[in-house]
Amino acid sequence: MPALLRKKTGSSNGDDDFVFTKRPKMNTRPRLPPPKTTLAAILFLIGGMTCMCLGVHFYLTDRRNVEDRGLAIFLLGVIMFLPGSYSSFMIFASFREWPGYDYSQIP
Repeated sequence: MPALLRKKTGSSNGDDDFVFTKRPKMNTRPRLPPPKTTLAAILFLIGGMTCMCLGVHFYLTDRRNVEDRGLAIFLLGVIMFLPGSYSSFMIFASFREWPGYDYSQIP
């Protein structure tokens, strides 16, 4: 870590004396993502994809003319997939320390 140059105060001879000081520690971001939020995001992502696939399957292969069941499951999957994918991307980008992404932005 580079050091800072500071002018020494109280020098009696008038010369410009400089001393090296350590850079103050900044607040470092946590390296690991929050575990409960990460688990919820992954479960929403996987659950949403599963429900969307099952909804399409039920809609296309239902033999009893009840397509509404497949459509309802598909819509549930979409509702689960959207926040899961957003949160998963934010967690991944924060973990990779991409500029502009931080764990505090995760809902």
